[in-house]
Amino acid sequence: MKLIICLTLILVNFAFALDPSSEYLKTPKDYNLKYKEVKIKTDDKAELNTWIITENEKSNDILIMANSDIGNMSNFLPYANFVSKNLKKTVVLFDYRGYGKSSNYTHSKFALSDKILVKDLRAVIQFVQKKYPNAKITLYGFSMGASIVILAAKNENVESLFLDSPMIDPNDVLARVSNKNVFLNDKDFFDLTNSADQLRAKEMFIIQGKNDNVTNANITTKFYAQSNIQKNILILENNKHGDISNLYADLYLYYLKTCLIN
Repeated sequence: MKLIICLTLILVNFAFALDPSSEYLKTPKDYNLKYKEVKIKTDDKAELNTWIITENEKSNDILIMANSDIGNMSNFLPYANFVSKNLKKTVVLFDYRGYGKSSNYTHSKFALSDKILVKDLRAVIQFVQKKYPNAKITLYGFSMGASIVILAAKNENVESLFLDSPMIDPNDVLARVSNKNVFLNDKDFFDLTNSADQLRAKEMFIIQGKNDNVTNANITTKFYAQSNIQKNILILENNKHGDISNLYADLYLYYLKTCLIN
């Protein structure tokens, strides 16, 4: 399946640090998607550029996709295309501040993450909850994006989480990445090893590569075991961080579909 190969190549060729881009590779128009571009304001007055993509205006099933550390929200348009056209769900893509067309913000190129990104995701969730009061919200995150999703889900009520190769233990991740200039402020804030029982979501889906060279499958499995909510985990053989959606494209989309129609 060719649907997400381009996305995968973007995700695996990065330095495991914040690397935003202001240029969109494509827009929803390139996929003939119906969408609205909306600016969402955070409580500290930042503006987040957002694409609300929907083939069904009456749909209350909404997928919010949190970007990883590289590029911008256009990375996830292939997924949005699949979910919108095949599952008829509303998809919300957004740029963190400093990414895409959102407010200017300077990120260190060696920072693994930034806690302010959690504020941005929470602002998007709250906007969606206000706009769609009966919405069943699923949060999607890959790598750093998955850790941002987990942190947001400790404070915001959502239906479910889809976590791809989540960064659970920052010390373990920093020890694994090849670029030794990478750092992470607020390590305690990003340490999620004991956070599984704090999630407000009703359900959690995790997909993880057994041989992931950045995030540790054993740590992910332990996090999964600590959760008391309804949950599913899929551990697959793969060699590099971000390879799963390429090596197992059909299975990956089927698993995402299972999360969204559950």
